[in-house]
Amino acid sequence: MRSVLAFLLLAAGCSLVIGGRTEEYQGPCVDEQEALDLAVLYDGKNVQEISADCQESCDGEGCEAECISDHTDGALSVDCAMCLEELNTCLAGKCRELCFERENRRDCKTCRCEGDGRACMAELDSCAGVAISDCSE
Repeated sequence: MRSVLAFLLLAAGCSLVIGGRTEEYQGPCVDEQEALDLAVLYDGKNVQEISADCQESCDGEGCEAECISDHTDGALSVDCAMCLEELNTCLAGKCRELCFERENRRDCKTCRCEGDGRACMAELDSCAGVAISDCSE
C-alpha cells in the first residue's frame, strides 16, 4: 500500500521509485481529454454546463460524478467526473457568490483563476492527471 506521502508526490506529477521501478502519476482523466473539450456537446450541453446542472440537482458525495458520467453517455468515467465534483465543492466554498449565485462569468473566472479559487483549479488538474482548467486561456 502506498503511503499518503507517496500519493501526494504522484499527484503533484512527480516520478516515484517503488520497488526498483519508476511510476508516473496517471490521473483518471488522462484518456478522456477529448470528452472534456468544451466544444463537445452531449444533448446540446458541454461538460461545464452538465457539471453545473448536476451540482444543482445532486445531494451527497458521488452523486454529481455519476450524474456527469451518465449525461456524457459514459464518455467521462465516474472517477474522472469525481474530479469535477471535487472542483464544484471547493469552488462553492471559495467563489460561491461570483460563480453560483450571480453567474457573472468574468468575475467567476477571476475568482477561480486569480483569487480564492486558484487552489481549487490546481487541485482539479492534479486530480485529473491532465491540465483541464481554463485558467490559462
